[in-house]
Amino acid sequence: MNKTPTNKSSKDKTEVNHPLVIRFLSFVSSKDFFYCFLLFVISLILHLFHLRTLGVNNPLLLPLNPDSNLFDGIARHIAEGNIIREQPFFIGPLYSYFLALFYALFGYKFTLIHYTQIVISATVPIFTYLIALKTFNRPTAVIGGLALALYPPLIFFDILLLPVALEVFLLSLSLLLLVGFPHKMSWRYGFAGITIGLVSLSRPNILLFPLFLLFAALIYKTPKKLLHRLRWVVPLAVGAILIILPVTIHNYYLSGEFIPVSTHGGINFFVGNNPEATGAFHAPKDLSATPLELNWAESRRIAEEDMGKKLTPNQVSAYWFGEGIDFIRKNPTDFLRLVWRKAVLISNHYELGLNENFYFHRNQSLVLRLPLLNWGLLFAFGIIGLLVSLKRKGNTPVLFALILTTILTLLLFIVNDRYRLTMVVPLAIFGAYLPVWLVESFRRRKFLRAGLVTGGLICLLILCNINVFGLFPGKNFAPIHFRLGKYLLESGNYEQAAHHLNQVANLRPDDSNAHMLLGISYIKLNEPDKAYDKLMKACSLAPQDPKPFYNLSLLLVNYGHKEEAVPYLEHCFNIAPEYLPASFAYIGLLIELARLPQAEAAARELLEKDPQSENLNYRLGYILYLQEKDEQALDYLQSAGDFFDAHHIIGEIYLRAGMSPEALIELEKERELHPDNPLVYEPLNKLLNE
Repeated sequence: MNKTPTNKSSKDKTEVNHPLVIRFLSFVSSKDFFYCFLLFVISLILHLFHLRTLGVNNPLLLPLNPDSNLFDGIARHIAEGNIIREQPFFIGPLYSYFLALFYALFGYKFTLIHYTQIVISATVPIFTYLIALKTFNRPTAVIGGLALALYPPLIFFDILLLPVALEVFLLSLSLLLLVGFPHKMSWRYGFAGITIGLVSLSRPNILLFPLFLLFAALIYKTPKKLLHRLRWVVPLAVGAILIILPVTIHNYYLSGEFIPVSTHGGINFFVGNNPEATGAFHAPKDLSATPLELNWAESRRIAEEDMGKKLTPNQVSAYWFGEGIDFIRKNPTDFLRLVWRKAVLISNHYELGLNENFYFHRNQSLVLRLPLLNWGLLFAFGIIGLLVSLKRKGNTPVLFALILTTILTLLLFIVNDRYRLTMVVPLAIFGAYLPVWLVESFRRRKFLRAGLVTGGLICLLILCNINVFGLFPGKNFAPIHFRLGKYLLESGNYEQAAHHLNQVANLRPDDSNAHMLLGISYIKLNEPDKAYDKLMKACSLAPQDPKPFYNLSLLLVNYGHKEEAVPYLEHCFNIAPEYLPASFAYIGLLIELARLPQAEAAARELLEKDPQSENLNYRLGYILYLQEKDEQALDYLQSAGDFFDAHHIIGEIYLRAGMSPEALIELEKERELHPDNPLVYEPLNKLLNE
């Protein structure tokens, strides 16, 4: 009896009885399960060790940078039950709602979010392995999965309150659904559309990815008929639309306009294309370098002033798109130079931070200091690997389409380390294929082509790993030192705050805010001489900023130099009377020094600008009371409503006029409203005893 030949490749297939799972994992052997598990463990260990070396309570992990702070603020608002926003989404809403879900279920526990993102990220090497296994072969899959398990920027971003971990996870899942499953499972295209739709709610530029997929399907040579090649279009489109539609409806409900995801595209386009553009995020002179949602108000104001009318969200975005296109039209040479600069930044090894500095974190993390991969290495191998695989049939156009999507949008907008990570998975796969291809070429004695490719790789590696545009690791630590110093000062850790703020003052000697906060830190540390020097420095650097002058006056008052404090508070009042902490302190100090006419003049000036202010009416009334101008004082004090001590002073005026019943009414009212006010009890007891 003849024995049936055994299919060697199926010997180690994992036996699973569930038919859907059999189809789902029909190409995965037990050896592949082992590799996937190993990649997951390696990635998980490195992430956890990185978190451990930083410390879960490290302020670096808190939402202190502008974007994290913005996401956190929106998420807290949503978690409180405000699911519908007050206006159309200005930035992609996915990550804010992701955080809001955690906040609603578990409270504001950032550590839980860190661990969740670590687990999510640890699956990316598995997905990369499975995609490469289906697209190329097992050696490519092992190298590609290991590359992403060991890739430091992913380890760095995945424990921050930023959407990187979620974006890369969803994109890798999208690729797996598109290329990594048996072709008969047509439902996978619908799920791929869902994941692409989710990513687009964080990075709207990913909506271009299906268009590049369609282009690849149309030009890709295959014996299959065109309709068969495009069978994925409808389910993918339906899946994406189902996810995006609720956001679009939300935006239409609030604005009456068709806004698929968000409205920040116009201002982002202008930031990337204007006479002052650098290729990275650099706010033009008319716009403050604040989080995008805050910049929304600024960009809207400027657009409306220029157009001379109120604008809708879409009109504001269109205005800034128009400004960017106008720059391109009028300055084609500058635009091409800018595109070249962006292309260099896309390929260069330097991790160009937007809100966080990779190199600052690297100084505090043993894992990030390990001699692992960098972007220059990954990009060079990935691009050369892509070129040598162009003639290969299979699913490589899908990976190529995602790389094209990322590069095109970076060239049109701005470049930074976060945004270019959307192509990290296909780059890792193409890069992993390259050494496999080279080994095979040498084995088959195709030395010429292998030599040419190796030469091209070496040249690209050199170009991608040189320092450009004055960007050197560790050069720009001032912003993160400032954020940490400010946070530590507000948290009461004054010694550490002073340490970080001193670093800022050394790196940016002209930063008035750093000197001011450093002065406040020294006040808290009871080092008045150092505080005085730093606050004086801040005043000299920013003579039109009232805050350093105000803090300097507080220092002088606290140490008994009240007369010396008056000129500084007077300067505050002259340059910014609307800065009420300083204005109130100025009036209060004048009262204390018995300069009542001067105090009265200041209070009247403020009250003219805000005649309904109970606080100001009370202050002016009190000053007039001290000058025994009782009739005038009563007018203002009665306009102060129930402001603290107002009824007491009115009672004192009535007592002075011999109107005891009226005085008793006012003093009783003061006691009921403010029982902790000790000044009211003596005159009240005297009246009651009488």
